[in-house]
Amino acid sequence: MRIWIERVIFLGLVIAAGVALWFGYQAHSRPAELKVAVGPADREDHALLTGLSRHLASTKASIRLHVVTRGDPIQAAEALERGEADLAVIRGDHPVPNSARALVVLQKQAVIIVATDRTKKAIESFGDLKNRKLGVLGVPGVNDRLINRLTNHAGLAPSDVARIPLTRDEVVEAIRKGRVDAVLATGPLDGATVARFNAVASRAFRGAPSFIEIDAEAIAKTAPEYTAEEIPAGAFRSAPAVPEEGLSTLFFDHVLMATSKLSEEHAAALTRLIFESRVPLQSEFPTARLITAASTDKDADLPVHPGAAAYYDGSEKTLFERYGDALFYGPMLLSLLGTAALGAYRYLTRDQSFALDDRFTRLRTVVSGAARAQSVDEIAGFEDELARMFDELVEKLARGGLTESQISTVLMIFKHVSDILGERRRILTGAAVAPTVAAQSAQNISLPAHPQGMPGASMAGPVPIARPGA
Repeated sequence: MRIWIERVIFLGLVIAAGVALWFGYQAHSRPAELKVAVGPADREDHALLTGLSRHLASTKASIRLHVVTRGDPIQAAEALERGEADLAVIRGDHPVPNSARALVVLQKQAVIIVATDRTKKAIESFGDLKNRKLGVLGVPGVNDRLINRLTNHAGLAPSDVARIPLTRDEVVEAIRKGRVDAVLATGPLDGATVARFNAVASRAFRGAPSFIEIDAEAIAKTAPEYTAEEIPAGAFRSAPAVPEEGLSTLFFDHVLMATSKLSEEHAAALTRLIFESRVPLQSEFPTARLITAASTDKDADLPVHPGAAAYYDGSEKTLFERYGDALFYGPMLLSLLGTAALGAYRYLTRDQSFALDDRFTRLRTVVSGAARAQSVDEIAGFEDELARMFDELVEKLARGGLTESQISTVLMIFKHVSDILGERRRILTGAAVAPTVAAQSAQNISLPAHPQGMPGASMAGPVPIARPGA
């Protein structure tokens, strides 16, 4: 019973180890699931990341993205800070959570301000918007920090410029009916935003829009979150050219940022996958070509994630560097476990069909019975039992499992019992005239309780077993 309990326990341990290894493999090979907060849903960033999510799933990449829609970049940043997302698309001119680290720059957005036909001669610079109404295209409140920066630089109070939130559908009517004196919009110089701007300009303005000057160079020097760059002539439309000549304005980044808790391995893998996906995505999402590397400078305004920095610097850890310790110590551990398992297997599967203690007890019974036997038939029965035990011994020797000293001891005892039975048979058949010394001693013989302790004796040949009629 004990051996079966031991075998059941061993089997349970083997199954548990196998299940643990299976779950470990599944956990290691399962793609990393990351949530990315982005919004609003009608912007290029949202469309691009949704397309990227589908692309990573279709190519069975090691990273999978799940887009979490938020109302605007401010809410996306808050979701990252609260731990509701692993990644978020954040505007570079908005407050960034302390735990956020940059992976890639998805796009640069330009700041564009145009005056209406009615006011284009009166409004040439942002300072001319004092006591006027500025239509702000986009989610209400998202551009407030930008407008505050412009009003402050122009020497105006925030309340000097009335801000009128506008949707895309309201822009044309607001311009034509004079509800606003100028319109501010932001967007990349490629993709749907430019197409929408061209559609609005062609419908709302009788001629080419009048762009309001921004002192971009001066603002960029005092606000590192902005850069001063030029929109080339004809960037929005070629005939007639819009703008008619190069336009200097402010640009800011839309950055895909990750929580600092994201592992370097996953951050590097995702950064690599994003850049590898740019070309396949460009046909459906033109803004994919605007993806650029995040700054790895130590004094960068937005700190880069160490994993992304490793990818950019070419110092991304190789497979051996990541799993070197496991590859080195793993075989040693497996070898030790294999040795232990083999030893346990041999112990639990040891042959107990020939138990020495049981056989020695039976041999003592045979010797005791032979001393009291009153007929040759009784001796023949004992000889048959001895022959069966000897056959079992031979089978046991063939299977292995007995030491050399045990073999010598067992053979010596078998021969001794065989001699006793032979002597008792001769006495009962009258072969002997007088009891021999061996016969007299056989009547009082008793086997040792622990024959294993007997000194070994080698046998020169097979042990003769007396059988009936011998």
